[in-house]
Amino acid sequence: TYHNNYIQALENLGQHDKARQHIEQILEKYGPIAPSVNFICGDYYYKHDKLDKAEQCLKKAAELDIKNEKYQQFYIRSLLQTGKQLEADKYCQELISKDPKNARWINTVGYICFDAFDLEKAADYFEQACKLNPNDPYNVTDLAMVLCDLNRLDQAENLMNEILNKQPNFISAQYRLARIFEYKNEYKKSQEIYLKIIKIDPNKAKMNMGYAHLLYLMKEYDESMKYFEISKNVDKNNPWYHYWRGLLLITDHFKQYNQAIELFEKCLELQATHHKCHYSLANLL
Repeated sequence: TYHNNYIQALENLGQHDKARQHIEQILEKYGPIAPSVNFICGDYYYKHDKLDKAEQCLKKAAELDIKNEKYQQFYIRSLLQTGKQLEADKYCQELISKDPKNARWINTVGYICFDAFDLEKAADYFEQACKLNPNDPYNVTDLAMVLCDLNRLDQAENLMNEILNKQPNFISAQYRLARIFEYKNEYKKSQEIYLKIIKIDPNKAKMNMGYAHLLYLMKEYDESMKYFEISKNVDKNNPWYHYWRGLLLITDHFKQYNQAIELFEKCLELQATHHKCHYSLANLL
């Protein structure tokens, strides 16, 4: 906690070189034995777009503390962000073999399938996770996510309403419900949810980004750009941020094709299997 707080304080003060030096020092001194130090360093490198170094540190943290789910999840995420889907899937399957009733690993495999646009398989894994841990609302929300892409929108909406009846302030379910209304072309209903959440927490991750994309669909392009700017610092490591903003830039309203290409390439750097982005980029080149 001390090292994490110290690094964060240096970053907040703009002393980035000093923060980087401290990371290097503690990694050299404690890296071989301390999983928490590897995790702190890996998270630091991830936030600074040094994905290879992040992966190395997070892998070490996961190896040193196999029972820490957070370390395992962040290592898997690092593999996914560098396009190593097969390696991530193999690692998850190893975790499942050691702990077959752990819904978290099964959910993660669902995400791997979803990122690879293997939607039916993703839904199967999310459903398994829901059965193993029916009290975890994130499993249900993730299932609703893939149901949208499978065009099972009424089922997805019912799931979210069930969650929100029990937990009306559960932000992830509110976000997912907003996306469901977006899929149904019920843009005003979606907009109401986004504005309600943003009013409560203006910097909530994904909310400004999601709302920016909704405004793009509503053809309110300048307002969309405004919310993409707000979400830039929060969501810059989310591949969908780059993909959706790229879609905005290729509209006739902006015609910023070179900038869009850069965004699409960044999206693919973060998620190599993003097939929609591959298609959009190919149409520009």
